[in-house]
Amino acid sequence: IKKFSRRPELRKHIRNELQITDNDLAIGYVGRLTSIKGADILLDAFSKLIKANPSFLLIFAGDGELRPLLMQTAQHLGIAGRIRFLGFKENVAEIMNAFDIGCMPSQREPFGIAALEMMSMRIPLVSSGADGLGEFLTDHQNALVITDNTPAGICRSILEIAGNPVLRQRLVENAHHYVQQFNVPHYVDQINDIYRRIAIE
Repeated sequence: IKKFSRRPELRKHIRNELQITDNDLAIGYVGRLTSIKGADILLDAFSKLIKANPSFLLIFAGDGELRPLLMQTAQHLGIAGRIRFLGFKENVAEIMNAFDIGCMPSQREPFGIAALEMMSMRIPLVSSGADGLGEFLTDHQNALVITDNTPAGICRSILEIAGNPVLRQRLVENAHHYVQQFNVPHYVDQINDIYRRIAIE
């Protein structure tokens, strides 16, 4: 079974559970909440994004040392109501069905399994080109790759995807073709449990 496949029947259910409406644009992050993974950069970007478009909503699926600070910062900025801190989730493949856009702002990333999972699920991806991510992501082909990996860069790229359905469709089709070509969904399913037992990405 290809665990990381788009399941439209789950989307409404998961979004209802997370109190996400049809009008919300959900940005999804899967990984440890650390500076290495860029969780703090994404929160900074999000505080700018919702000023540009208040329909954005951010989902953090993962746990880590930055979680208390991120939650405190979100409260201080008055944006906590637009953020879902889910902690570590065993059913991350189901949770991803709620995403409209995926974001991986990693400072370092030896492999990038979450990126492959999102590509398999036809989630348009905004990502840094750090380390292993740069080996399979091509800017404006199968993802938007942020060269400077700053809050401004993330904000700009997310707004570009959100406002351009033609680009969005091209990215998801190319990304899905990439993972199918190399049978990555099957590979991801096999190694995912191992990775998550060792550490939350």
